[in-house]
Amino acid sequence: IPLPGDREAMASALLVASSTMLFSGPPGSGKTTLARVIGQAYFGDGRERPDIATVNCHQDLTPFDLLYDLDLAALQQGREVVRPKPIVLARGKFLNEIPRAAGTLQTALLPLLSEREVNYRGARFSSPQYVCILDRNPADRASQDLAPAFLDRVDYGFLMPTPHLREALLIGAARRSSSR
Repeated sequence: IPLPGDREAMASALLVASSTMLFSGPPGSGKTTLARVIGQAYFGDGRERPDIATVNCHQDLTPFDLLYDLDLAALQQGREVVRPKPIVLARGKFLNEIPRAAGTLQTALLPLLSEREVNYRGARFSSPQYVCILDRNPADRASQDLAPAFLDRVDYGFLMPTPHLREALLIGAARRSSSR
């Protein structure tokens, strides 16, 4: 749970259409768990999967892999049919470990996070109003700095403190009970 002063800001951020939040903190501080809880609370009804798309970023993930699907059956017939992936269409977007993504991927996300659309060879795909959650571990050696243009798209940043042992045990117990 973010620091007490950040809780009100986070609640406000969730009410702002097309906002982007960045959770920063060490492993075990609850960044991913909080993103999942927000996904269930704001984008789910308890019966179906919540309308949140999750992507685990890594250096080999390309903009095409993240944003578009190619219809292979149409391609075999000589037509190129491209559709947007769930990260474009979902109302909840979670990009886990965003600093691990290549700079080209961060650049490809800029129009999605600012204009709510992506373009592929003249085809435009629009995103609904959304809440995007990014997370990062600032001490991760596999990560790179986020580009200034990318950071400019972040509306709210939250530092997730390292939990005390008692809190870490409660988080672990909650994870075990939710996976059953």
